[in-house]
Amino acid sequence: MKSRTFLLRLVAAALLGMGALIGLWVVSPFAGESAGPTSLALKAPAFISVARAEADAGVNFMENEAGISAYTNAGQAIDLNLVRTFYRSIERSTADYIIGSVPAPGYVGVGDSEEQVDAHVYIHRDGWIVAYYLKDAPATKMINWPNYNPDKLSRNNLSDIIKQIFASFGIVSSAIAYYDFRYPNANSLMLIADLETTNNEVDTFTLQIPGSVTVFERSWSFASYHSGANSTCKLNQEVLFQGTACFDCWRTKYGLLNTLQMPPDTLHTLAASYNTLSSGVTNVGAYCAIGLVYRETP
Repeated sequence: MKSRTFLLRLVAAALLGMGALIGLWVVSPFAGESAGPTSLALKAPAFISVARAEADAGVNFMENEAGISAYTNAGQAIDLNLVRTFYRSIERSTADYIIGSVPAPGYVGVGDSEEQVDAHVYIHRDGWIVAYYLKDAPATKMINWPNYNPDKLSRNNLSDIIKQIFASFGIVSSAIAYYDFRYPNANSLMLIADLETTNNEVDTFTLQIPGSVTVFERSWSFASYHSGANSTCKLNQEVLFQGTACFDCWRTKYGLLNTLQMPPDTLHTLAASYNTLSSGVTNVGAYCAIGLVYRETP
C-alpha cells in the first residue's frame, strides 16, 4: 500500500491560480501517483455586477443555472457566427451572446463519459467567455482525467474548453479565473487526486479539514480506464463508486459528500484500487479525487 498524508492548515496566502498551494503542510513527501493539492482562487467575474445593473438576460440566465466556472476575456470582439461550431447544442442565441453545450477536450469518443462531461459555455461578442457546469454538479466534475498529471492537476475541463476556443482563433490566451456561482462567499477551491496503476494494490492519501475553515461543498470524483479491470474508490472504507470502465475508454463518476461523511478536525483516507478481471490486461488506471469549496479567512 502506498500512502500520503496531507494535514491541511489553511492560512492566508496569495493564491496564484492553478497549482498554487494554500499554506499546505505535507507530513510525508509527495510520492507515487498522487497529485499534490491544487488550489484555485475563486472570484466573481468583473462583468457580473455591470450585467446585473443592466438586467442582462444572458448573464441572469447563466447565474441561475451555473455552478463551478472558469472565465476570461479574449481582449477582442468575438464574431459569434464563428464560434457556433464549438457547440454540441445551442440553448440560447442572440446578437450579443450564445449559451450552449460544448464537448470537453480529451473525452471525444470515450464512451459514456463524452457527453456527460460537456460544459455549458457563455460567449459574448464583447470577448467574455465563461465555461461552467450546472449548479447540481460538484466542483470535482471539472477534473480532466484523460490528461491527469500525477505531479499536479494542471489541467481541467473548463479551462481546456476556453483554451481550445482561443487556439482555433489564434487568440493569445489571457489569464483564466474561476468562480462558483452557487457560493459567492467562497474564495478557494482545493482538489487532491490519487491514481493506482498496479493490479491488486491500493494507493491512498489522508487529509484533515480544520474546523476553523468554512466549507461550502465537499465532493468526490472517480474515473477508470479499460473494461478488463474492476476499479474502486473509497473514503474511510465507504465505497464511493465501484465498477468497470467501458472498453478501452474512460468512465467517470462524481458526487457530493456531506458533513457526516467528512467532518472537520478528523483524519480522512481516500483510497484508489483495481483488480484485473482477465489476464493480459494492461494500461489500467483507477482514479479518485476530493474537492473542497471553501472560504479562507485572512
